Amino acid sequence: MVSLWLTDSTIHALENGLRRATSRIVAEETKRIAFRRRMKVGCENGLCGIGGQWRDACGESSRIVARTRVRAQDACVQFSSDGNALRSCRGEEDEEAERDCIERIRAAIGVDESFYGTAFWISGTQTLLAMEGKWQLNWRNDDGRFWEQFDGVEMTLECGFDGEGQNSWAVGAAGIRSTLELDDREVCLLGAWIRTGYWVTEAARTQIHVRLVQGDVAGVAMASWGEITLSVQLRDCKVVAYVVVDATTMYPLRASMKAFGGWNKWQYSDWKPVVAGQGYLFPFSCTYTQASGNEEVYSVVEICSVESIDEVVARESPFSSHFLSNLLIVPRPRGQNNHPHVDFDSSCPPDVQMLRTDSGHYLVQPLVNGKTVGYFIVDTGASGLIISPQKARELNLTTFGEIHITGVNGVVKSQYCRANTFQLGPLRITNPMFLEIPVSGIVRGDPLVVGMCGFDMFAQCIVEMAHDEGRLSLFDPALYSISCSKSLQWHTLRFLENIPHVSATFNGHDALFLIDTGAGGVDVIFHKRAVEEFGLLKLVQVETYAELMGINASGKGVEVILGTLNQLAVAGKPFKQTTTMLARENVGNLDTSEYVAGLLCGDLLTKCRVVFNYAQRQLAITTQT
Repeated sequence: MVSLWLTDSTIHALENGLRRATSRIVAEETKRIAFRRRMKVGCENGLCGIGGQWRDACGESSRIVARTRVRAQDACVQFSSDGNALRSCRGEEDEEAERDCIERIRAAIGVDESFYGTAFWISGTQTLLAMEGKWQLNWRNDDGRFWEQFDGVEMTLECGFDGEGQNSWAVGAAGIRSTLELDDREVCLLGAWIRTGYWVTEAARTQIHVRLVQGDVAGVAMASWGEITLSVQLRDCKVVAYVVVDATTMYPLRASMKAFGGWNKWQYSDWKPVVAGQGYLFPFSCTYTQASGNEEVYSVVEICSVESIDEVVARESPFSSHFLSNLLIVPRPRGQNNHPHVDFDSSCPPDVQMLRTDSGHYLVQPLVNGKTVGYFIVDTGASGLIISPQKARELNLTTFGEIHITGVNGVVKSQYCRANTFQLGPLRITNPMFLEIPVSGIVRGDPLVVGMCGFDMFAQCIVEMAHDEGRLSLFDPALYSISCSKSLQWHTLRFLENIPHVSATFNGHDALFLIDTGAGGVDVIFHKRAVEEFGLLKLVQVETYAELMGINASGKGVEVILGTLNQLAVAGKPFKQTTTMLARENVGNLDTSEYVAGLLCGDLLTKCRVVFNYAQRQLAITTQT
């Protein structure tokens, strides 16, 4: 007898290979079941002489697991260099297997057309950003509409989808309502639809693609014994949800989506009936972990109501007013006590002084609680107002919550704090909320920087940045000069995580870029994926190689190439000989979305006057005056 000694690493590799083989076999067995069901239908219609003695969906699911355990030991699966199983092109058998799998999931969780026209309303508790609050979710499965709310002591958050109108929206902690797009929209819809089961309904087939996945996907917890992985994607969109389903119960176990520069993950458990005595199930426990590490935990406490649409409309509830209307784009204000309040002081001129530092940053001096506390960076790349922890302590601001933030220094653990007032020029925010983030060292040569003016400021007014005059102007949108507005050539802004993006062209290519006035020292930054996709090493005149510090979470420098891009046009304005940085490494903090190629930085904007109109999602760029 020959003894074979295996190292731990060898055993681990063999186990991984066996799991991959298992995943492949489960997928193949699903196809066989689909084929056998077609045969059964044919037999029952007299097309062959074989009796239709087949088990139901649950029986077949159990048999899949048993066969997997027997056949996995002698299975042979080929893998590509990245660990993914090689597979042939999709054919009719693949499509039939996918339809069969969807049908079995739909049967397992009990989603069927008998519940169309029914409004479900459940509530429970939610732990969000280390804060406890009430959570509620309303939805319908005939068109996928839903409304979800977290209501805590310090903040209230909402999101929703209006169904037939195809509009999704959110209300953030600052109380600002916005229409969701890009990754924001896709993650919001997929996250809600997988929980409610809408993703496997007949109604959803015109909106999403569902595919069986064979092999592993980098970043996704691979399917283990008796599990099936499916990819779920909105049509004509880029974010993909990888849903792992238990092959025995056919309940979804977990889901992963790559967005916002990393993997966002869900865990589902405790599937129970939504309607007593009925088969429609919902995961009463759910955990959502964002790419940055922020975690949300949901627990259902009660079923508030299950009613027909006519019953909901008849009682004129808040549910009907903001949830059922097909005309809804974003919800009407509901005056939450913890939302900041904005007003404009007509006695104050719109202009405030704006300084430019040696590092390419723009600084202003707002008032916090009526005091001048130091300089704040004007930063469109910040998703809110930011203040340093030291300054927050000096002002004795109330702190709450916990949040992980992705920025130029990687993922930073932080918390929220609240002041009485924030004022810059005529703009006054009462009850403003800040993120506490260290800002020392960002601006070269100026130790007095204590914060950043981000989305919460820009979203409340029309902002003009006149760099040559050293002037930042803030206008009440309701009173903004009509003649001035009409003289500008407006271009569309798109928003992702409360940060503006704009289309730009360069050397014959079109792409979407994040506008980051808080990034100084360069005109344009391309992440590695864009460098490869657009062949930028051939387009950019390479000048030197460098190491960019503070871009990834480890603090290690990222290798970059510095050069010059001959042609670039943004919002109708051409720029020549722009200083360009090309990333040579994959860094999530630069590559935040499949839709985005890189960043347009502060140095580029010194060459023009820029007008931001966040409310109308517009941007205008003109020559300096």
